[in-house]
Amino acid sequence: MSEQRNINDLLALVKDYSARDVDLYALLSVPADAPEKEIHRGWRRQNLLHHPDKTREAFDPVVYERIGHARDILMEPASRQAYDAARGAAARKRAEREAMDKEKRRYIDELEAAEKLARMKKEEEAEKMRELDRERDRLREEGTRRREAEEREDRERREREAMGPSLEEQEAELMRKIEDKAKRRADRAARKAEKGGARAGEPRPASYYFSTDPALSYEEKVAGVMGKLRARQAEREERRRAAAAT
Repeated sequence: MSEQRNINDLLALVKDYSARDVDLYALLSVPADAPEKEIHRGWRRQNLLHHPDKTREAFDPVVYERIGHARDILMEPASRQAYDAARGAAARKRAEREAMDKEKRRYIDELEAAEKLARMKKEEEAEKMRELDRERDRLREEGTRRREAEEREDRERREREAMGPSLEEQEAELMRKIEDKAKRRADRAARKAEKGGARAGEPRPASYYFSTDPALSYEEKVAGVMGKLRARQAEREERRRAAAAT
């Protein structure tokens, strides 16, 4: 009867230690398949290391008690078998839990990866839309600038046509005509001199613009022509302003 109670007590300890996942073999520093003699030697070593006479102020009664319980449980075949069975079940449960945790982590990782990929695709599509918007804005602005430039050039062209040639253009054209006229006169004079005909340098009738008065210098003749041109230009501008006012 006493032996049966001892076994019952050991089984109660087995249930308690297995529930708290206490490794009795590790307490004795022996492998899980150690024979009884090795278990006994392991207990003796750990008992001496943790004995109150050895540890004194550092004595830990909980550890010391567990070392004794480990010896009692593992030295009794029935309680050791029960402990090994409970220990194996706990190990399998931990493995299953770890597998579940691993599968759960894998699922979470896959879910996060899918969300990240979807977010990246969404950002890429948004960036493409922004790029298209920027390109449309650029083309619209470019078209607006081109249209404004064409309208400005057309307006300036119409204004130039309405105002007639500028003084600079008239002056350049006048100078070209004067040079051409002087060249033709020199050619005619040379031909007449060769034939002994008309006298070279004979004054010719003055045109509306250019005077042939020999008393005037070339610069004075050009200044006179430019004065007439400016006067005519001023008259045209005055007529254009009057027409615009009406």
